[in-house]
Amino acid sequence: MRSWLSNLIKKFKSPEYDYKLDLAERRRHNVFEILNTSLSLAMEFGPNLNKPLNSRLKRVYPELSRRERKGYNKLAYEITHKGRDYMFDYVQNIKTNEDYDLMKEKFAKEFRLYNTWISDKNIDMLFNQACYYASK
Repeated sequence: MRSWLSNLIKKFKSPEYDYKLDLAERRRHNVFEILNTSLSLAMEFGPNLNKPLNSRLKRVYPELSRRERKGYNKLAYEITHKGRDYMFDYVQNIKTNEDYDLMKEKFAKEFRLYNTWISDKNIDMLFNQACYYASK
């Protein structure tokens, strides 16, 4: 299910990719925007906590197919779980504000190695939620 999205991201990262030739597709789907929206929706607290994103994504991006929505849903929840797992190992090291800031910087750098599309806002939210769940 994730292969279509991985292939699309690889295509955008490829040095041979010609953005001008793919202008129509980029206007129809700003993939990185959809990925960040999906991640934001996956991290919502309240009544939508841990609920599938399909219907909410359909409201925001009605042009997405069911398969695409399922793919974005799966990837968004994988990212949130990776963030939590990452912090479980490191939460004991956060003792001072300096340690907290260094950990946040390391977390952002590590996540951006493989997920360059994650916005600063989502990195902050992911880090804070991961710390919250890791401390429980």
